[in-house]
Amino acid sequence: MFYPGSTDIVPELYGYLLNKKEFIVLDYFKYESKKEMLKKLEENNEHKFSDGHPKPIIYKYLAEWLTQDLLDMQILPP
Repeated sequence: MFYPGSTDIVPELYGYLLNKKEFIVLDYFKYESKKEMLKKLEENNEHKFSDGHPKPIIYKYLAEWLTQDLLDMQILPP
């Protein structure tokens, strides 16, 4: 799973994994609604700590999104 925006930072790794059949690559920055949500958090200074690490709210959203994607892919049981 690529943290939103990290695909721009490590494009070689993203492309490499995307081409491998044994990996499932999830990039939440490609979804406009999720990108807007993160943008609003950032504008309100609720996105990252001063050292650049994500705040817990971001991990909460990523966990929810990942769970839903795994359910949709039928990797997790309903």
